[in-house]
Amino acid sequence: MRGYLLTVCLSVWMDSAHGIGVQLIPQYPVVNQSVTLSVTGVTGTIREFTWYKGSVAAAPNQIFNVTPSLNSTNGTQYFPQAKGFRNGSLQISGLVPSDRGNYVVQVQTGSVTQVTVFLPVYEPVTSSVISTNNKEPQENGKVTLTCSTNNAEKILWGKNGVSLPPGLILSADNKTLTFSSVSRSDTGQYRCEASNVASKIISDPYTLTVNYGPDNLKIISMNARKPLSLECSSDSFPSPTYGWKINGTISGI
Repeated sequence: MRGYLLTVCLSVWMDSAHGIGVQLIPQYPVVNQSVTLSVTGVTGTIREFTWYKGSVAAAPNQIFNVTPSLNSTNGTQYFPQAKGFRNGSLQISGLVPSDRGNYVVQVQTGSVTQVTVFLPVYEPVTSSVISTNNKEPQENGKVTLTCSTNNAEKILWGKNGVSLPPGLILSADNKTLTFSSVSRSDTGQYRCEASNVASKIISDPYTLTVNYGPDNLKIISMNARKPLSLECSSDSFPSPTYGWKINGTISGI
C-alpha cells in the first residue's frame, strides 16, 4: 500500500452533478508517465468527492475523500502519486502496471452521483528484432523469420520498403514469417513493425540471401576466329568455380 498525506486545494461552486463522466487524458496512458482521470459534466456545487480503486465504492477501496472545507482524508488505497483537483479529477503520476484497473468517483452536490472508469496502463513496445532458423538457406528449402518484440499488439512485415508479396505464411500473431519453399526471388531486406496503441518500433533490416544454382550452364563462343575463345556462364549464388574438360579430360580450373 502506498501511503502519505494528500493536500488538495478545492474551490467549490455549482449546483448539481447529474450526468457527470470521466475522461482519460491522455487517452492511452503509458508506464512512467502521468494520466488525469478528468471529471466532466458537473453543473453544480461540489460538496464532497471521493475516489476509490476498484469496482465498488467501499471503505477498503478508498483512495481519498475531499470536502469543501479543504480537509482531505486518505483511505487504505491511498498512494503518494495520487493527486486531487478542484473539479473532482484525479491525477496519477509515474504510472506502473499495477495502477491498471477500475476506479470509482463519487461526487456529492444536492445528490450523490457515481461513475466507474477503467484505467488501462500501456507498456511501450521494445526490442523489435528479426532472427532466422536458417542463416544460409538453399533454394526450395524452408526458412522462418521471427520478429522478437515485447508489449506489441500488432505486427506488420515489409520487404524492400513495401508490403509483403502474396503467398507467404504468417503465424496467427504475425510474429513468424515462413517460406515453405524459398526461392531466389525471396532475396531482399525484411523489416517488422511492432506497435500498440501507445507506441511503435521498426526493426533494423534483415537481409535474406537465398543460395541457388549453379543452373542454366552454357558455353558461349567469344571469338569465331582463331585463337578460339570460349566463356562458361551459369546462374548461381554464391558465384561458382569453373572447370573445363576436353574430350572428357580435365584441362584445368
